[in-house]
Amino acid sequence: NLSYVKMVSQKLTDRGYTLGRASIMPAYYPNRLLLAITAAAAACGFVFVLNLLLPLTDRKNYILMGLGIVCAVIGAIVAKGALFLQVWAIGCATAAPTAAILLALDHWKKMKITKKLGYGRVVRDGTIGLFFAVAVAMIGGLYIAAMLGNIRFFMEFDFYRGVKLTFILPLILVAIGYLRRFPLMGQTIASPEDLKVFVKDFLNIPIKMGTILILAVLALAGVIFVGRSGHTAGVPVPGVEVAMRRFLENVLYARPREKEFLIGHPAFYLMVAALYRKWPQLLHFFLVIAAAIGVGSMVETFAHIRTPFLMSFIRGINGWVTGMVIGIGLIIVIAIVSYVTTWLGKQVAHRD
Repeated sequence: NLSYVKMVSQKLTDRGYTLGRASIMPAYYPNRLLLAITAAAAACGFVFVLNLLLPLTDRKNYILMGLGIVCAVIGAIVAKGALFLQVWAIGCATAAPTAAILLALDHWKKMKITKKLGYGRVVRDGTIGLFFAVAVAMIGGLYIAAMLGNIRFFMEFDFYRGVKLTFILPLILVAIGYLRRFPLMGQTIASPEDLKVFVKDFLNIPIKMGTILILAVLALAGVIFVGRSGHTAGVPVPGVEVAMRRFLENVLYARPREKEFLIGHPAFYLMVAALYRKWPQLLHFFLVIAAAIGVGSMVETFAHIRTPFLMSFIRGINGWVTGMVIGIGLIIVIAIVSYVTTWLGKQVAHRD
């Protein structure tokens, strides 16, 4: 070890660096008044997302907003320790991706699509929709950085403890929001009675071997998805993925997350394609859930506050751009396969 330190020191000195006693990071805590304002704004955002899931009357909204603002101000100014900051950060990490997807679904539901739309519309609207979803997710990231931006989180004396929770919660909330907007198995869920009917019908679905295999694949993906998150060791990373990560780290300022550019953002384009091209409703549902993974991962990146905020921001941008390229490429491939298949079908029918 001493030999290694000596070698590194010599190389640094040869390249013009000056060695000496390490400096101490100055203690930083945000202004409590500004933190209270930010926390109060986040509380209003929580109420907004609640209305996306369960619309409330104006009176109830005003009451909830008032209670949220009071709790935010008390927590930011009076409370000591990291518990309040962690709870509010978890709320932001859950609310932002949920809002990003549900707002997009509300927009497309208002279009009342009755016929198949072209793949060009899929690419155009998917790109615009993903841009706004990423923007909403970034807003959530800004709030998380504001909540956790102090010396104790920078140095990880305190650290964000809700990583796995904030990967799962948005998916559950998006699923609930989807079922309230679109009919799955011929029905929507707008009341507890509707939920009982849906669960009963769902449990009565005949199970086939193919269904079991699909569920097994989804379960494996879920284990990998949850196990690969968090601060501790989980599902191991294969060598191919390690090589890909090294390549991305060499060519980009900040390496994007695979959950974003390989799963979530491409799934966003497929989600739009499923809606515009009238694919099976169940497939559209699962693609919506997959799309939520991308924006959820983008928001959660900012919870690793030991990483400089600018790097997390650029990492999200890189994931968005890379995922957009892959998503557009997928739609182009699907369009080509669809057109070729249709042409071959016409040729066969013509010969017959």
